[in-house]
Amino acid sequence: GDAVSAKELWTNADTSAAFCTLVLRQGLLFGLSAGAGRGSGGGKFYCIDAKTGLIAWTDPTARGTEYGAIVDAGSVIIALTSTGQLTVLEPSDKACKELASIKVSEKTTYAYPVMSGNRIFMRDEESVAMYLVE
Repeated sequence: GDAVSAKELWTNADTSAAFCTLVLRQGLLFGLSAGAGRGSGGGKFYCIDAKTGLIAWTDPTARGTEYGAIVDAGSVIIALTSTGQLTVLEPSDKACKELASIKVSEKTTYAYPVMSGNRIFMRDEESVAMYLVE
């Protein structure tokens, strides 16, 4: 008809994604929780079952970030935190599997990283950088 309606299927108040769009991959939602402020030790990666809303895992490592950007990059997930840390994660429903991590900026990063082939473009408060993945 002419009407549109929505019905909430589940909600999860145990975690949140401040300024972070979740990545949906194979029925799983990957995100970065809201931290309590820069340098607070907040911000943890997490995984939620998209069908049930139940938390599959929460990363035990506090990332010290207020927010971040997560993107699907083919066989991996790329996360860029507001503190300039680029992390590569293996998508899994079992645990947070960090494959690599590198500090790409000393400045605050607000923008999502952009993937193009084997290049990653990142923008911080003052500049744009490109990294080549080999």
